[in-house]
Amino acid sequence: MRLATKRLLLSALESQETCANPSPPISEGYYTCDINRLGPHLAPYWRGLELDQETRGFLSESRRKSANVCLQLLYGAVYLFLCMFLSFTDINGLLEKGRMFVFSVAHLSVLLPPSLSPPSLVLDVGSGDGHVTDKLRAHLGPGTVLHVTEASAIMRRVLQKKGYKRFDLYTFLPTTGILTGPRQAPPTEKLPVRCERWEEGVSDLVTEVLHPLGFSLLSISKLPYLCEGDLHTNWFALQDIILVLSKDKTTN
Repeated sequence: MRLATKRLLLSALESQETCANPSPPISEGYYTCDINRLGPHLAPYWRGLELDQETRGFLSESRRKSANVCLQLLYGAVYLFLCMFLSFTDINGLLEKGRMFVFSVAHLSVLLPPSLSPPSLVLDVGSGDGHVTDKLRAHLGPGTVLHVTEASAIMRRVLQKKGYKRFDLYTFLPTTGILTGPRQAPPTEKLPVRCERWEEGVSDLVTEVLHPLGFSLLSISKLPYLCEGDLHTNWFALQDIILVLSKDKTTN
């Protein structure tokens, strides 16, 4: 424990000496698409988003927290102690740390169809602390009933404090009986998806997989999946592809 604390302090001193935390720049490249590679059959469904004010606000707050060395040292000390008893997710829930940001309320108004309006019934699987779910609630407005699922007990308490309804019982009876190798199940089939560029992969996924299963495409977009940073970086970012689908009622 003492050695780990010394390492944490040395890391903090190094971070102060550099006077800058390296972070992946969130440029417009996170939001762009090569329409030609997407194909003429999917191009009409592309919804271009941008680095808007709400996203910039999240990045600014993440930068502020990351630059607060005392706060980051406190987080580090708590992690060193609690990691012996709790999972990483549970600790984040206790500290209200590691928040995610996927889309803004303005982004949702572009992505979701106008027909999806209150009263709506929504299920958010793996809601975490509900920070992303809050955007759905803000966009859909009063009258919408939001149910959430979350494995972490501490995160579930955070969600309950926000007023989200959680499921108390989940049944998977028809599906668990047909699993091949329930403890370790390697893939039994390979999806016919190209991996050279994401546009081509999405085109194959929609055409070869989703359409035959009875799903209709409503919109496609691309944006950064953001997470608050730490002592070493202001934020973490992944490239995220958003597909909004509807199920054809004529198919099973």
